[in-house]
Amino acid sequence: METIAPSVRSQSVFVVEDQPLVWEFLRIVIETLDGLHWRGACANLSQSQASVFSSDPPDIVLVDIVLKDGFGWQILPKLPKHIGRPKFVFISGSCDERSLAYCCRADVWGFIDKTACTLTDWRHALLDLAAGRRYFSTAAQQGIDRIRSDSSHWTKCLTDRECEMLPLFGQGWDNIEIGENLRISPGTVHSHRRNILRKLDLHSSAQLMNWVSRKGLLN
Repeated sequence: METIAPSVRSQSVFVVEDQPLVWEFLRIVIETLDGLHWRGACANLSQSQASVFSSDPPDIVLVDIVLKDGFGWQILPKLPKHIGRPKFVFISGSCDERSLAYCCRADVWGFIDKTACTLTDWRHALLDLAAGRRYFSTAAQQGIDRIRSDSSHWTKCLTDRECEMLPLFGQGWDNIEIGENLRISPGTVHSHRRNILRKLDLHSSAQLMNWVSRKGLLN
């Protein structure tokens, strides 16, 4: 059994992942590591609220980026400020630009590539997290470094709300549809659309749709 420093208390781990086989794999790995214990798992964002948003939240939350009812990063802004914040770690089957971009924007403790990580990698990642160290898979760290070194990257110029709207613009939704979806006025949507076009140096909604598709930002 691998261990962390004896002065570090046992850390609880909760998993938000829609593949039960991944749950079971992680449960087995966690139970072999001294200093970590299994807190549980769920399959989607709505089910995660009872555990992650509780008055006694888990220490570490491994959350899949793509879930059946949304994206893993959507859980972060919903956290009540009065509770302790868990160490959130994104897990994904790919290191695509969209996932890494949101990783840059969020205060997360790591990014683990599910398809590239070996059993040893998973153990090292979990032990690092338990000891208070961040962990990013090699490919993820390289991608994040590229994004952060690009001063003109879209994550640097767009607001969180504008980023949230990109997939909707990319699907060709009009201002009324987006406004109803986000519960804001069509005029506000129009203003955001105009600002996004200006910031990305695009000149039409059609160009924006193509840009969103090329970046892999469609829902």
